Amino acid sequence: MTRNMILNLAIKILSVVGDGWSWWWEGSNIDRKGARVVFTVFIILLVICWYKWVVNNFSKEQFPLPPGPRGLPLVGNLPFLEADLHKYFTKLAQVYGPILKLRMGKKLCVVLSSPDLIKEVLRDHDATFANRDAPIAGLAVTYGGLDIAWSPHGPMWRMLRKVLVQQMLSNTSLEACYGLRQQEVQQKMKDLYTKIGTPINIGQEVFLMTSNVILSMLWGGTLHGKVRSSVGAEFQTVVAEIVELLGKPNVSDIFPVLARFDIQRIEHRANELLSWFDKIFNSIIEEKQRKDVSGSKTTFQQNENKDFLQFLLELQEQQDAKTPLTTLQLKALFMVQQKAVSIATSDGGRGKGMEKRDDRQRTSGGRGGSNPDKIDALGRLLTRILRHIASELNLNMRSDGYVRVSDVLKLNMKTFADIPIRSHTVEDIREAVRRDNKQRFSLLEENDELLIRANQGHTLKTIESESLLKPILLVEEAPVCVHGTYKKNLESILQSGLKPMKRLHVHFSSGLPSGGEIISGMRRDVNILIFLDVRKALGDGLKLYISDNKVILTEGVDGVVPVKYFEKIETWPGRQPIYFKRTETNTEDDLNIEKFKNLQLGESK
Repeated sequence: MTRNMILNLAIKILSVVGDGWSWWWEGSNIDRKGARVVFTVFIILLVICWYKWVVNNFSKEQFPLPPGPRGLPLVGNLPFLEADLHKYFTKLAQVYGPILKLRMGKKLCVVLSSPDLIKEVLRDHDATFANRDAPIAGLAVTYGGLDIAWSPHGPMWRMLRKVLVQQMLSNTSLEACYGLRQQEVQQKMKDLYTKIGTPINIGQEVFLMTSNVILSMLWGGTLHGKVRSSVGAEFQTVVAEIVELLGKPNVSDIFPVLARFDIQRIEHRANELLSWFDKIFNSIIEEKQRKDVSGSKTTFQQNENKDFLQFLLELQEQQDAKTPLTTLQLKALFMVQQKAVSIATSDGGRGKGMEKRDDRQRTSGGRGGSNPDKIDALGRLLTRILRHIASELNLNMRSDGYVRVSDVLKLNMKTFADIPIRSHTVEDIREAVRRDNKQRFSLLEENDELLIRANQGHTLKTIESESLLKPILLVEEAPVCVHGTYKKNLESILQSGLKPMKRLHVHFSSGLPSGGEIISGMRRDVNILIFLDVRKALGDGLKLYISDNKVILTEGVDGVVPVKYFEKIETWPGRQPIYFKRTETNTEDDLNIEKFKNLQLGESK
């Protein structure tokens, strides 16, 4: 049907163009007959190409795509990208949900911001998503994608992974190059000994030593002395520029039609660097083979200075006939190891990550300053202490969950920022409570003492619901009572009900998030909403409570909230209804699971 419509449209267009062309042809000067013929052929070819493009695009099976912002023609969403992509993607996820699409030129990109979706892609369906869209520079410097990063998933990739993980990085292989690592560490100690009395940068020295250790493991048993230092420096320079090319935006990656022109000369430069790499690598192999022929040995025992190059050459000799390890693949594996060295030791051995971290610490006044990282880490530790481990720490916790702040500040623990809790003050505690966006804590001043508690989420058995929480007695007190969960959990929930897991209560939110806001009692990346029938639950005697931060909690019936108390189930944020049967036990037909699995989460119809 669609093809016939397109054909009829093309015929009409050709008819209109033909009528207009006949009129122009008859009214034009005969001397321009040649130009008119050429232009006529051009118009015909243009219409044919347009027809083929339309047919190809509309004849393909169109699969539903996630939601996402509209882009511009040709360039897509490129003009709207921000410098901090992670922050930009977070803002988009708050609008379009945990899975969204972007178009970068001709490339379709899908962004995942939910841990559960990421786990589903990387773990549950890893084989499906194993292949990567390699950049042009990546293909150029890996001999057409022969390394473990860019090769397609299949027998060759599995062979490369086996070589890298089970052979090169096995305990036996690492033990065999122990002597090389020991030599580099001893050499660094000697260098430091000569600098007694002079200031040194420990961080820089450690990074340089790490670089030398890895380089030694790569070829330390083959090259020695000044030769190894010279080759190592040259090799590191080459790979550092290769890494820079891989991270450089390339217009040919975004618009493949321009790849043949290599506008930015990135592919050309990558091929030059690969040629340079080949010369270095071939010279190392020749040196290794020369030593094997002459039977020479180094100062270490042979079983203690076996480098990765020797492992790879031995594996190549013992190769499997079905999936042989070629010399090009051997070089590509070697390149993988060297890239790690280059990234870790860029900028003079310190690494860009370390410099940025140091800059942040300097601008915030170091760890002693009252910066957001320090307060955030304190809040996370307080959550863990007050909800889960107060008893283990011998804190005197009341039945309503309160403990003395002074007792907390005496604990011999460190926060996630590696700051001793004893170095914090009461004002830091107050600031952590104030900044908590989910209002997890409450403070209470009693008898000239400051007390703190977690409002909900406890696993401690010493907590009494009646003391910690306020009972809900009327339906009007909980107009909305909704539990957020995930698609993967729904089938189990509909079979056996909602369970508190390790906590004392099943948690419900008293509202729905709007505009990407954080709401107490619900994770921001949930994709399923289960609404509780509060009237029926209270009528049957189910005890419901509400915390100070408006989280609704219940112990359920024997630790379970049965399905019969579910009012409705919807997807989020699309809010499509999911049909189910409110019975104690359900079958797959009752739950209509297959219909649910086919729903497009995050899109309303």
